[in-house]
Amino acid sequence: MKHLPILPVLSFLALVFMSPELAFSADETAAKKQAEKKAADDKAGTQEIKTKADLEALGQRLKAAVDNGEMSVKEAVTTYQKAAAAAGIKPEGKGKGKGAGKGKGRGKGNNDSFYAIIIGRLRSKDIELGEFSMEVDYVTSIYGDRKLKDTIIGKRVKVVGVSGPWLDKLLLMKRGQTLKLRSGTLTGTTISLSPKATVLERAEPFDPATYPVPPEEFRGFQGVLTGKIESKSDQGYDMTLRVSKVEQTLDGNQARKPESIVGRLMDMQGFYNGQYRETFDDLRIGDTIRVGAAHRVPETDVLEVIQELKKVE
Repeated sequence: MKHLPILPVLSFLALVFMSPELAFSADETAAKKQAEKKAADDKAGTQEIKTKADLEALGQRLKAAVDNGEMSVKEAVTTYQKAAAAAGIKPEGKGKGKGAGKGKGRGKGNNDSFYAIIIGRLRSKDIELGEFSMEVDYVTSIYGDRKLKDTIIGKRVKVVGVSGPWLDKLLLMKRGQTLKLRSGTLTGTTISLSPKATVLERAEPFDPATYPVPPEEFRGFQGVLTGKIESKSDQGYDMTLRVSKVEQTLDGNQARKPESIVGRLMDMQGFYNGQYRETFDDLRIGDTIRVGAAHRVPETDVLEVIQELKKVE
């Protein structure tokens, strides 16, 4: 009797008995990948893109996802571009989606860097989307194009990218209450929270007469002041001081009338620097301090700490 070679026989048996299972496994893997892709599309909202407005909203969601560490910039840009292509919409700007990534262009439709403190009244909020709208009363501590503040003061703006502990703070805020935040970008009337040194907190209602807006005669000041801490932000490393005395002026002072600040509120920043940080952390609202201050950019309303910072007993 002739014996069949053992290896071909085993191979034949494997095909007969295992092929259905392998086919099922392959189908299951393909179905799983399709489900995962659908879930990702649903999360990003790419299946709902029909208009430019939808695409712009997707860009904002992708930017928030990047800021929250949920995806990389490359993944956000790829998702945006695929959604735009599927909808037959040409993305604005060069190569990067609006609100996704860090494009260098500053043309129409691109995000403008706008690092500033914005003060206004809460009008509406959406906790699920992590965004809210506010009516802007005042803008200060500006880094970037200072002319941009004139495009939003007195207007209603949308703030996006609220997440983590800032979402908890937003949850406790009520419509009509005054708040302040530190922005990162400004696109039209849409603002994103700054991913660095973020500030989002309750604030006193804006009043030009009592808010920390330096008198014109004080702008350009450089010197040493004594005052009482009225408010303090540990997140932004800044504070508001009610000045009781101008101790001295320093070389470089350009203020026409330094004493015009006495009795008024003054915003200060820069306490994150190593030589001031430890002292700043130990200070409390109500403490009286002696501090060096420089108004390096007279067009803004905030002064920078210089030379010294100490508590006065």
